[in-house]
Amino acid sequence: MKTCNKCKSAFEGRRCGECNRVYHASYRLANAAKIKATTAAYYLVNATKMKATATAWYRANPGRKSAHNAAWAKAHPEQAKAASAVWAKTHPDKAIASNAIHRAKEAAPKWLTEAHYDEMLAFYTQAKQLELFDGVPRHVDHIVPLQGDNVCGLHVPWNLQILTADQNISKGNR
Repeated sequence: MKTCNKCKSAFEGRRCGECNRVYHASYRLANAAKIKATTAAYYLVNATKMKATATAWYRANPGRKSAHNAAWAKAHPEQAKAASAVWAKTHPDKAIASNAIHRAKEAAPKWLTEAHYDEMLAFYTQAKQLELFDGVPRHVDHIVPLQGDNVCGLHVPWNLQILTADQNISKGNR
């Protein structure tokens, strides 16, 4: 056991815990630009590895990231709204799919898997790609309407189809 020269507490290693935290905090403040540049360079070289590590952590801790993001968004509402708008502009197919899932929340069964959601996202991605290719607006339509008069469909991959906007609007809720 050693004794810290600054705070006189007992510790094992190079510094006591509190002095170590103070040292690293002051280092990060003094070298913020250097740390940011080094981190960015490392990420460019190891992007695949870092994404895989992050994905594994998200899967192992499913609620922690969403809880952290929700807390941050509540504490920073203007920044969260701006970040959401930027994300929606850079990922229009995912934004449309996400909005559709929220609108169809009651019609999306609890037993849907991640693969089912990926299949549904593929419909929105393909619709956006077709729209960009030929300039004709496309909609992802529910074959059996979610709120029909006689029957209500589900928000599932096998109930989706891609139609032109004109076709979908003329179809109505039939």
